[in-house]
Amino acid sequence: MQLACACVLYLLLVADFFNDLFEHHSLSYSLWTIIAGVLLLPSVFLNQFKRISWLSMFSVVALVMVFVSVIGYGVTKRYEWDFNLGVTTLEGFPVAWGIILFSFVCHPYLPGIEESMEKPEEFNSIMNYSFLASALTKLVYGFIAVLTFKDNTQQEISENLPAGALQNTANSLLGLNGMFSYALPLFTLVTIVHKAQFSFMPPCIPDEKHPLTVKERAMIYSLRAMFVIFTVMVAVLLPQFSLLMAVIGSISGVLLTLVFPCLFDVILHLDHISTRRYVINLLIVCVGVLSGGFGLVFSLIAIMKLYVQ
Repeated sequence: MQLACACVLYLLLVADFFNDLFEHHSLSYSLWTIIAGVLLLPSVFLNQFKRISWLSMFSVVALVMVFVSVIGYGVTKRYEWDFNLGVTTLEGFPVAWGIILFSFVCHPYLPGIEESMEKPEEFNSIMNYSFLASALTKLVYGFIAVLTFKDNTQQEISENLPAGALQNTANSLLGLNGMFSYALPLFTLVTIVHKAQFSFMPPCIPDEKHPLTVKERAMIYSLRAMFVIFTVMVAVLLPQFSLLMAVIGSISGVLLTLVFPCLFDVILHLDHISTRRYVINLLIVCVGVLSGGFGLVFSLIAIMKLYVQ
């Protein structure tokens, strides 16, 4: 669910880029989404993690440049900042909580990253530094954006930049980020299915030890292409970027970041876990379940309001 949703969100980023770049054309947003899906279709042929890592590196560079653009523009407007931001509504906070959790979910990628590292013993340290850097970057990025744009802050903050070269550049970089990032969740999902070794389908990733026939290759690439088509259909039906993040974050985000880690910690160390650690784990699980439930309900209400309108 998490990986499929990530593919949909990256697809929406690419569609937004085309929609903004050619805003004076008569093409609808749905059509731009379909065009984005066609452009991302060649990613189904990627079968090596090294090639995916190069694309991911380019996507990170593009995203960092967007952060720098927004933060830099916000700093130039620091004399207009208003620190009286007010308190978020009860309806808005659960939705925001789902978005926050979704943005920190990288768990499906971690096994593949750890097993491909030259020094797997440094994995924990890398995760600690990476999550810390991610949290600080998002905190500064969001805080400066809200101080600068206040109640007018858009779902994609780059949309708040003044029209012209700066906004076009930021949107282009976001579009590139979506194009370069799409292959990673797609390949990770394919890898999970491949390791499951389903009896009714051939291996999803061809290798030298187990070469596939032409028929088997046609089958696996067709299945991958069908998944891309599926993500296009979801993106067309639900083009609201932030609300889709909130819904999935309230389900898979809560489970992957709060519920499962604590439950597994208790189960794996049940014989010698301390009472304090046991209680803390259960409290985190309870917070996760309650916050996820509220987030899912309010996110679905917000989606229903859009369709009713």
